Amino acid sequence: MDRLSGTAVCLTVVIAMAMFCGVTLFGVEGAEPPIPANDKPQTVEGTPGSPPTPPAQAIAVTKKSRLSIPSEVDQTTALEALRNAYKDKYAKRKTSDRAALGQLLLNEGQLPHQKAVHRWTCLQEAIDIAGRIGDVDTALAAVETMEKWFALPPREKVAQTLSAMTPNLLDRAQAQTAVFAALTLIDSCITADDYALALRLCKDCEIFARKVGEEATARAIALRERTKELYDEFAKLGELHDLLGEMTPKGHQRLGVFLCLFKNDWLPGVQHLLDGSSKQWSELAHLDVAAQKILSNSVGDGTQALAAGEAWRDIAATLSRGTERDSAQKRALTWYRCAQPALSGLNKTKAEKRIWELERVLGPVALGGLPLYPYGAALLLTFEAETLALADTRLSSVLDTSGSGLRFSATGPKPVRGLYGIALEFDGNSQIEIPSSKQLQISGNQTVAFWMMPSVLDLRRNPFNKAYNGEGTFTCEPDGTLNYYYGVGAENYVGVTMNNSVTAKTWVHLAVVRDFTAKTVTWYCNGKATNTVDTAYPAAEPTNLPLLIGNGYTGNGFIGQLDDIAVWPRALTSREVQVMYSTNVHGR
Repeated sequence: MDRLSGTAVCLTVVIAMAMFCGVTLFGVEGAEPPIPANDKPQTVEGTPGSPPTPPAQAIAVTKKSRLSIPSEVDQTTALEALRNAYKDKYAKRKTSDRAALGQLLLNEGQLPHQKAVHRWTCLQEAIDIAGRIGDVDTALAAVETMEKWFALPPREKVAQTLSAMTPNLLDRAQAQTAVFAALTLIDSCITADDYALALRLCKDCEIFARKVGEEATARAIALRERTKELYDEFAKLGELHDLLGEMTPKGHQRLGVFLCLFKNDWLPGVQHLLDGSSKQWSELAHLDVAAQKILSNSVGDGTQALAAGEAWRDIAATLSRGTERDSAQKRALTWYRCAQPALSGLNKTKAEKRIWELERVLGPVALGGLPLYPYGAALLLTFEAETLALADTRLSSVLDTSGSGLRFSATGPKPVRGLYGIALEFDGNSQIEIPSSKQLQISGNQTVAFWMMPSVLDLRRNPFNKAYNGEGTFTCEPDGTLNYYYGVGAENYVGVTMNNSVTAKTWVHLAVVRDFTAKTVTWYCNGKATNTVDTAYPAAEPTNLPLLIGNGYTGNGFIGQLDDIAVWPRALTSREVQVMYSTNVHGR
């Protein structure tokens, strides 16, 4: 969910989204764009110990060439024919009638087996008509369909459509939809290093945002400032390649610094630093990569992450104040936070001191722009624009904003609009897979919290699955109750049921606090404790199983929307759970 914060750090954008960029799987004239098929996982009912069914693999789809844009002469002829065919509907001037006509033309443009010129004309008319009445959803749906079928420059048509409807947004709801669309498109432009188009869109975004409110305007202004900085720094990179087209060591160096310290695109940025011309930056990158490998393989004693933190802290002291220094200090803070739980003795004391120092220096920036969440999360998936990334216009990964800086693969979940931000929609086949790591092998105190809106309540489904006989797993039952399972291996597990039930198509905030110190497990629903039971074991069994979001051992993937999924290696207090819910509830 999106707080529409003006904090610039919230807008370090490493995302392009497919909200209105149609999937580029397109057919030739007269054919229908192929749709990837997924086999649903086999239904497995019964106890938590039922054997898991692997998620089905998507059937491969061959990409085909998109259609050429029809000539202006052909478009003119087709438009005249279209207006004659719907003469009576074109004659109606009420807004509701215009909206109906726009929707009618959109539907016709989406039909299979249409001639290219007729399809184009229907969609273009839908865009124009919807744009003049501020019907953002219809206009963008028409653009999405047009991009599926026709060879258009990336992002340009969406930008033109949003700009054209700037004076036609008559109410706050329309403006809010346009703000979301503009912010998402700007993020996409930044990911593609298309800063000129991004800056152009920032002007429209600010106009939209003023009709929404002060918070939206603050975010739009912050994004414009952020985009201008990226535009300027990207221009300074200059030529990065030699005459043969190979990137030079100096090119790697400059690009690596830009990606890490300005764009906050750490994984490719660090790789460029490895190949760069500076010995200091290359050695730093080696330490960072070594810490990443140790962390992802769940080995090591934390000293590798501590060394990476020290290296980033040292280099931060040599950088100019502002974005560069803040980014380097944030990277150092990330590694200190990763190292601290695994350290002992003097090293642990050092990490704790460094964390305190950097949090004091960075202030709100130390929280990653997310001050509404309790400190110390081992995993925090907010699904906001700056945390999502694409592969070929499909959502491919999500960024963990707890401080790890890690990305996790996503298969199938779709970013969708909420009231103020983004959630992910799961269709029963989609999932996010988080490999096993030390920070998620939580055998002691633990808190798991997330927002959930199930679309259906029919089968036992897994919204969150680590290990029902280990660190913990959730099931959503057909009657709307939820169960939390944890255990100590094999068939030694226990379930704790939430006393009240959720309902379909209704957002609810859920949290489970497992407190082995107090020997209790407590369910929270919308910030209130609903059930507390005694713990069954002195600890949980850590496993090497991945954490799956939206899927799990039942074989029935979750159907609905999830947001703000977080895990802490500690027991949050009742006050922390209540504050987390109440400060975010307006976003639902």
